[in-house]
Amino acid sequence: TQTVFGSRTLYTRIASLMPATLLTVDGPTSQVRTRHYWALAPLAPFASDDEAVEQTADSFRRAATRITKSVERGGVLLSGGLDSRLMLALISRSPAMTRAYTFGPTLTDEGEVAKAVARAAGVRWELVTQSANDYWSHLAEVLPMLQGQYSIAHTHPFKTAGKMARDGIDTIYHGLELCVTFSGSYLPKHTFRVLNRRFYDYRLQPIRTVAEVKARLLQALDIQEGRFRNSYLQDTLRTVWRDAAAVAVADAVEEAAAIWPDPYDQYEKAILHAGFAKFRSYSVATGNRLFARERTLMPDAEVIDAYRRLSVRQRFLGPVYRQSFRALSPELARIVYANIGTSPFASPARQAIALQTRQFRRATVHRVARFSARVGLVANKPEPVYGSYPSPADLVRALGDGASPGASAARTALVSGALVQSGMVDGARIDRRLRSTVPMSENEATTLLALATLACWLERYPGDIRP
Repeated sequence: TQTVFGSRTLYTRIASLMPATLLTVDGPTSQVRTRHYWALAPLAPFASDDEAVEQTADSFRRAATRITKSVERGGVLLSGGLDSRLMLALISRSPAMTRAYTFGPTLTDEGEVAKAVARAAGVRWELVTQSANDYWSHLAEVLPMLQGQYSIAHTHPFKTAGKMARDGIDTIYHGLELCVTFSGSYLPKHTFRVLNRRFYDYRLQPIRTVAEVKARLLQALDIQEGRFRNSYLQDTLRTVWRDAAAVAVADAVEEAAAIWPDPYDQYEKAILHAGFAKFRSYSVATGNRLFARERTLMPDAEVIDAYRRLSVRQRFLGPVYRQSFRALSPELARIVYANIGTSPFASPARQAIALQTRQFRRATVHRVARFSARVGLVANKPEPVYGSYPSPADLVRALGDGASPGASAARTALVSGALVQSGMVDGARIDRRLRSTVPMSENEATTLLALATLACWLERYPGDIRP
């Protein structure tokens, strides 16, 4: 059910199957058909917000009881965010829970919160340091599981999971996808601009029709914002590149619209449906399972059923999710949220102001430091690290420097490998960009990382690649 490149399939003309899809062949006519065997469909809504909170919390509690059975020594991947601390709140009630692990380039502000959460839960906590070069060092080991896909999360738990196994952990717990699902992370937020800077006011962006859903998704996914100059593809692929995103979004939205009548549900389900269907084969989970059992709440049928009963209003900004968490563990729920510097239960307006003030302050400090270094006032120090992962820009710098064998091999594959030889991407332009000192956007950095991972995949698993 994952993407397969080239002709290494039972039926040579079948390139891929969507998750939760069956392939059938009619013997007499040899006609090939596909059909879904599972779809994310709505259930009867909760009668009230109180019922939604109670039933959602209960689904989390029962799911946690199931996934802690027969566990001797468990460990939680703890970022300090709501998802992982909810998991810790549920799992730490079991005597099998022994330790919490946080990974990151250094002890970041999120790491400090994770440490405080573990202390409040009364469990042992450990930091596993992981640099940008760790991504490239582990890429070759994890590559067979990536199926040519890219995500920082695909490789970074790999090192931590190995450390957990050496510590005797037999089951790895994480909260992957909970907040994305229950907090409506993908629902379209209203924005406005001041001095060419985008601000969120945390209201739903109005959408009323299927056509608007498609248009908003193309904007929200920010597929290079329609700028071919950022695509790194050869000029001969301009038309294909321009149309591919629109076609993919249209297919996903039409499939969601056949089941979900609300435009906001169509918007969210167009993104989430495939993720639900292939959850158990996610690369990050597969990587964890190389070392120990992997357990999380999200694949549990009762948890998914609770989600299917939530209205758009009950999901947007996660009111039911947060209240459910508070009902389960008020002491962990009220710990300050690292990326906004305020309580997860502050009003949306207060959270928005706190987040944007924090980001503006960070951006201003960085600009002043870069300007000072340029005019020779101070040394050019590395920018502070935030979050559990190295930034995409840090990962691209490590790729460009080729400082580790893994990064060097990936760089060679990217600038002169199968993607370049096939005429699909402009290797010379990529090489110039990797050598450039001009800062790049997160979007551009993520594009280069995705191409590098795909190029490494094709080096290891050659296929018939043509533009």
